[in-house]
Amino acid sequence: MRPRSRSTGTRSTSSACSFDPARDGFGFANPSGPSGGRLESLLYGRGLCFGMAAASLAAFCGVERRWPRPLSRLSPDPALIGELRRYHLLQFRPRTILRVVWEWMRARGGRPERVAGRIRVAGDPDPHILCLGPRAGRGFFERLALAHAVVPYRLEEVEERLFVYVYDPEFPKDRKRKIVFRRGGGEGFGRFRYGRFDSREGWGIVPLQLSAVLSMPGRASVCDPVSTLEET
Repeated sequence: MRPRSRSTGTRSTSSACSFDPARDGFGFANPSGPSGGRLESLLYGRGLCFGMAAASLAAFCGVERRWPRPLSRLSPDPALIGELRRYHLLQFRPRTILRVVWEWMRARGGRPERVAGRIRVAGDPDPHILCLGPRAGRGFFERLALAHAVVPYRLEEVEERLFVYVYDPEFPKDRKRKIVFRRGGGEGFGRFRYGRFDSREGWGIVPLQLSAVLSMPGRASVCDPVSTLEET
């Protein structure tokens, strides 16, 4: 079953194997702040949002099976933080960087009208991590340090808006977090907003496939949600 939904009202459908931030996300907030030496502060000083997003999606899809489920019950002990740091560093691998650059160019800097119709949620084949960052322009590199990553798990289309519900590592167990796309003058969704990220202020979204981050031999295009019914 697919956790994706589209509706014309305010209600959405769900399934027993749908991604749930209160269960399939980590139960603690993105750890940020000073982190050892200069290099560690550069890599982890703003937290592990990408690592937590990638790890939670990998666990949900059955690619990562080392941790007991649900993830929300895990404590942020040194061993787990070390593993999340390892996931976080995957974004700096050459193939991941190349894919992000390609998707960024394909979406013309992450323009909403180029992204809204392509988002694959948790449970879809090769689901996306959504990377929020700056479009090209003045202050690009300064704003790049404020980039963020979330996991989309449900879509709802209500009148002129598209709601993309996300697991955000900054807000553990929060089921209400959503990116809001709004239709512009034409047919497409020409604007989006999520917290401080607003397309009208030069921010964009890049959808990054899980297979571009993790090596998944034989299942690069498959997401097989692991049931957690007995654990909830």
